[in-house]
Amino acid sequence: MTRDELLKGITVLDGTAKLKVSKDAMEVELSSLSGELGPGIINSMPGLLKDAGIEHGALSVPEPQNGVWILARGTPSVNGENGRIEFTIDDSGKGGDDSDSQNGAGGQDLSLFVDFRLLNTIVNVRKGYLLAKKITPTLGRSGRDVFNEEVAAEPGKWIPFNFGEGVEITDDDKNLIALRDGKVEIQDNGKLSVLDEYVIDGSIDESTGHINFWGRSLVINGSVNAGFNVDVKGDLVIDDNIDDGTKVSVGGNLEVKGIIRAENTEVEVMGDLRCSAIEYALVKVGRNLEIDDYILDARCEVKGHAMAVKGKGLVAGGTISTGCSLTANALGTQANVRTAVHAGDAPVVRGKYEDATNKIKMNTKKLTDVVAGLKKLNALEKKGLLDEKKTSVRGRLMDVLATLKQEIDHDRSVIAELEAHLDRLQSETVQALQHVYPNVVLAINNTFLEISEDFGKTRFTLRSGQINVAHL
Repeated sequence: MTRDELLKGITVLDGTAKLKVSKDAMEVELSSLSGELGPGIINSMPGLLKDAGIEHGALSVPEPQNGVWILARGTPSVNGENGRIEFTIDDSGKGGDDSDSQNGAGGQDLSLFVDFRLLNTIVNVRKGYLLAKKITPTLGRSGRDVFNEEVAAEPGKWIPFNFGEGVEITDDDKNLIALRDGKVEIQDNGKLSVLDEYVIDGSIDESTGHINFWGRSLVINGSVNAGFNVDVKGDLVIDDNIDDGTKVSVGGNLEVKGIIRAENTEVEVMGDLRCSAIEYALVKVGRNLEIDDYILDARCEVKGHAMAVKGKGLVAGGTISTGCSLTANALGTQANVRTAVHAGDAPVVRGKYEDATNKIKMNTKKLTDVVAGLKKLNALEKKGLLDEKKTSVRGRLMDVLATLKQEIDHDRSVIAELEAHLDRLQSETVQALQHVYPNVVLAINNTFLEISEDFGKTRFTLRSGQINVAHL
C-alpha cells in the first residue's frame, strides 16, 4: 500500500471494508462496504495498520465516529504562543520610588490612616524606570502523524513595542525605559509615553484626589479645592485659587492667577512665586515673590526679594520676612493693623554662622589642651623618661592636633563666606512707593524700627546700626 493509495482509500478485509488515511495523515479510518462491521475488527486492527505502514497513534480500541471507525490518531503539534508586552508600572503612583510612602504607623491598624483622597490619578516614574518588557514567544511542540513523521509546530511571534515621547528601547530590544521623570500615559492602543508636561483640565477635587507630579511642568485649569494637596517637582501654574486647608509643594516656580487664601493653607515653593494675592496663608518661597495685588494677614517667608507694586500693592497684617529687599506700594492700613516687615532676614545663615563660631571655640580649647599635653611629653623625652606607651600617646595627640587645625581652618573659611553674606544683608532695603501706616514694625537685618506716624513714599535702609528713613 502506498501513501497515495491510503489517502484515496484501499479495500480491505476481503472487500468488506475500506481503509483510508486523512489528508493531513492524522487519522486512520475504517468504513464498511457491505453492512455493519463486526466485533472482529479489533482483532484485525494490528495487521491492517502494520500492512498500511501506520507506525504511530494506534488506538487500543477502535473509536466510532460519523459512521466509521477510527483506528489510529496522530499526535497534533502545538503552535507556540506569541510574545507579549508586560507593563511593569507601579499604579500606586510611586513609580518604583517609595520614599514618599507612609510606612510603619507604629504598628497600628493602617486602615486608620488611609486617605481616601489619594486616588493616584497621575502615575509617575523616574528617569531610567523600567516601563515594560517583552515576554519571549514560545516555540511550540511538534507532533507526529500516523506514519510517525514529525508535524512541525509554528513558533510564536514577537510583539513590537508601541511607544511615544519620553521613552526608549534598550539595545537588546527587550525593555522599554523612561527617558525622563514624568507621568505615564497609556493610550487605548497600548501606546506608552512619559509626559513631563501635563494639563489637568479642571480643579483639584474629589474627581482627581491629591496630585503628585514628577515632571517638568503642570498646569491646573482651575482651583486647588479645600482639603486637597498638590506636590509638583517642577513648575506649576494654577489658573484660579488655592483654597482653605490645602498643601501645595512646588520644586520649581509657581504661578497662581487667583488668590492663595485661608490660615490652614500651606504653600512652599523652591523657586519663584507669582500670584494675585495672599490671604492668611503660610507661604514659603525659595527665591523671589511677586504679588499682583495684596498680602493680607499672611505669614510669608521669602529667601529672595519681594515685590508688591501692582494693583493695590498692599502688605498689611501678619508677617513677611525676606532674605533680600522688599518693595510695596503700601505697608499697613489706615486702621493701623499691626504689620511686621523684615528685610535682610536669613536665619539659616545666622544659624550656620553661630554653629561655625561655636565649633571654632570648642576646637580651639581642645587644641590648647593637646598642645599642653605634647609639651609635657616632650619634656619627659628630654629627661629620657618617654616609654613605649607615652610615645604611642604622643603619636595620637599629633594626629588629633593635625585634625583640629584642619577643622579650624575650614570653619574660618566658612565664617568668612557667611560674614560676607551677613554684610550684604545690611545693605538690603524696604521701600514703600505710596504710604507707610502706623503700627508697622520694620526690621533690616537684626535692627528694628516701629512706625508710629504716617509716612508717604519712603525708603528704609540700615546705616551704622540704625534704620535710616528717607522720604522720597
